[in-house]
Amino acid sequence: MNDAWRIASDNFRIDDGSLPSIDFAGLTPASVRAIFEFFRENGECVTESPTLWDSDIEADVPLMPIVDPCALIQQGRTDSFHCCFGSIRIDSVELPVIGTFVFRNSVGLDYRMGSQWNSRNVDAFFKLIAHLKTLAPESTIKSTPSEGLVNERSFLQALNTYTDEGITK
Repeated sequence: MNDAWRIASDNFRIDDGSLPSIDFAGLTPASVRAIFEFFRENGECVTESPTLWDSDIEADVPLMPIVDPCALIQQGRTDSFHCCFGSIRIDSVELPVIGTFVFRNSVGLDYRMGSQWNSRNVDAFFKLIAHLKTLAPESTIKSTPSEGLVNERSFLQALNTYTDEGITK
């Protein structure tokens, strides 16, 4: 059993219906794009018909065909968008579905707790977070205020074994 699972399993084990989430905050436009593109290039969109609201045409438009949806946020044409990705593999370990909530200067990651999590994919999840931090070195990683982590302290302790960033409030 790896240390991340031993330390932070209370953030993964029991599906209580919430979607715990963490934010990569304080991002530049390039880092917002880099994080989203990592998911788009390395995963499979599992959200059925994801869209975003385009205020210029006042309509929902399909998200995935847009070449650079992050640019629409920076242009003020949309405030945010959300999409879930499956089939993400880190060190040959497939992660459960991860949601990405993209904003002007932050990206939130959310996930469903439950039996699909185990020591191997929790380890891979923390490696994913550490990798995303390298794509967005200016970011601050923090628990999302609305649906944050079950046990932020244990999550931070486990994350610190992968990166010196940790989570801040």
